[in-house]
Amino acid sequence: MNGGKISGRVGFFRFGAALALCSGLGSVALACASSEDELGANQPGGPKIDLCSTGGDGYTCAGAVAIDCSDKSKKVDCAAQGKTCYQGVGCVTCTPGTGSCEAGKASVCRPDGAGYLSYDCDEAQGMACTPGGCMGACAWGSLGSSYLGCDYYPTVTLNNGLWKGFEFAVVVSNVGQQPANVLITKGSEEIQKLTLEPGKLEVVRLPWVKELKGPDPNFMGQPQPPGSSSLVKQGAYRVRSDQPIAAYQFNPLDYEIDPIPADCPDPADSPGCFSYSNDASPM
Repeated sequence: MNGGKISGRVGFFRFGAALALCSGLGSVALACASSEDELGANQPGGPKIDLCSTGGDGYTCAGAVAIDCSDKSKKVDCAAQGKTCYQGVGCVTCTPGTGSCEAGKASVCRPDGAGYLSYDCDEAQGMACTPGGCMGACAWGSLGSSYLGCDYYPTVTLNNGLWKGFEFAVVVSNVGQQPANVLITKGSEEIQKLTLEPGKLEVVRLPWVKELKGPDPNFMGQPQPPGSSSLVKQGAYRVRSDQPIAAYQFNPLDYEIDPIPADCPDPADSPGCFSYSNDASPM
């Protein structure tokens, strides 16, 4: 996927060799052109497509007037609102996908054209700040909507039925085609660096944040009162990658410790040292 401005649009509108002019917010599906010829990308003066002919919900433009594809009698004069008309979206205050970047601070126009989003153009995520916007595989326009990402915050959650001998962990997986350089931090402290080759995953065991985990069970394995809610500054870990990856946190990672530790709080006649309480969450 291409970053940067392409005739006023960031390259996340390009899939393979065809331009697909699609835009949506949330679960709204809008009309799409199915080819460059239909889009009219090579015509003088730019695209001249009637998006309504492709079906679906959305808008087509007649100059500065947005026409509702589901009911062509419904028209909105964008100019009267101080806006412009953008094919597929309707009246917009900015061109979806266009942006800028300066001194590591990036902005990009939302897919619905309602305004700009601001974010850090982070070098740890392989991003490069250019006048045309923040570029890179992890830049806002490149990622799109997916469970894959480049910036995660694994966070220990309350588990007062769990003995501290079990371990909190995050699992990271590279489903892409390029090696991913991953950096794990907690506040200003660097915890670990690793490189994930394509198709590989890595289990990273991390120390508990005691204030968030809560107390251990008593010597009989019974959960103890969790106490009051806690606000722990810089209590979360942070996982950043320069390529999109999948990440999961485990609280704890294992359901059993074998051999049985001498200080495991399970009853003496228990066949093993078990966690009993756990959580596995995609991030």
